[in-house]
Amino acid sequence: MNSNSVWTWEEQMKFLKALAICGFDETLDMWRYLVNVTGKNVEEVKFHFEKIMVEIKKIEASLIHLLKNEEVSGGHNNNRDDDEQR
Repeated sequence: MNSNSVWTWEEQMKFLKALAICGFDETLDMWRYLVNVTGKNVEEVKFHFEKIMVEIKKIEASLIHLLKNEEVSGGHNNNRDDDEQR
């Protein structure tokens, strides 16, 4: 699937808010809701959803990597301000 649709900031925000409301279940109802909210067609919405999911997976992978590094370092916070406040 390939879509060259340009998404405005407003359309992007509508899409993300709608996705937060309806969830990631990929049902026909979800696609209809996203189409309704954004004014895009089903192909554009599905393509945009796929791009968003790739970004989410990258973020999750980075967070997992950060958490693993924190475990290795013992999870200690060497921030002086935090130590002074205790």
